[in-house]
Amino acid sequence: MPDIENLEQLMEQHTERLFRIAYYYTKDLQIAEDIVQDVFIKFYHHQKHYEERGEIKAYLARMTINRSKDYKELGISKDSIAT
Repeated sequence: MPDIENLEQLMEQHTERLFRIAYYYTKDLQIAEDIVQDVFIKFYHHQKHYEERGEIKAYLARMTINRSKDYKELGISKDSIAT
């Protein structure tokens, strides 16, 4: 089972930065918030696959950029961001 306390700590440390990244790509406050939430949910469920080859900060940033680009390039609707 993933460590919820560790996730909460990561969220406290990185949410603001990830939000800025998502907003940069989407130009939409709500979508940026949804993307950041989605990134943390995906990380929580798949963190056992995370290999500590680099900083977690860079890993989360890359997840956020990829999800933001998916939204922008594929025209993902607001309703489907968190799925």
